[in-house]
Amino acid sequence: MIRLEVDVAFNCRPKKGERRAKDGSGRLVKCTIYFGATLDACLKEARNAAKASEKIAPGYSEVIEVRAFDKAAFSADPFNCKPIHKSAAL
Repeated sequence: MIRLEVDVAFNCRPKKGERRAKDGSGRLVKCTIYFGATLDACLKEARNAAKASEKIAPGYSEVIEVRAFDKAAFSADPFNCKPIHKSAAL
């Protein structure tokens, strides 16, 4: 099993205590997690979700980071688990 984490920056101001983009823009950042049998299946599901959100609100959000982990290794030690895939876009 694969755990895919997708960080998305939204063009709005975050409330107190919410994550902010580290690029100086101050945009709201949310993390969406996908689970699947393979990395390709997880990426396909994430791309479909990104396409759907772009269709509803064009230009409102931007994928800023994608990380994939082995689910068993992540569950055993989440703080020291190294990603098996890391990129800046889907």
